[in-house]
Amino acid sequence: MRKSLYDESKQDLKSLVKQIAQVGIGLVGVLLLTGGKLSPLILGSSVLGGISFVTYSEIKRRDNE
Repeated sequence: MRKSLYDESKQDLKSLVKQIAQVGIGLVGVLLLTGGKLSPLILGSSVLGGISFVTYSEIKRRDNE
């Protein structure tokens, strides 16, 4: 049975909020570990890690549908 557009949108929003929270917690952790003094390399690595995490999570979630 195909999900309605509303149900699909609701699921996508829940997933997005969860991923934003997880990436945000990760970035706060990096800030705490570095004492708030981020080098551009650490900041770039953290952002790329967050993007990779969100991409992987979204692919995994879509495969499970």
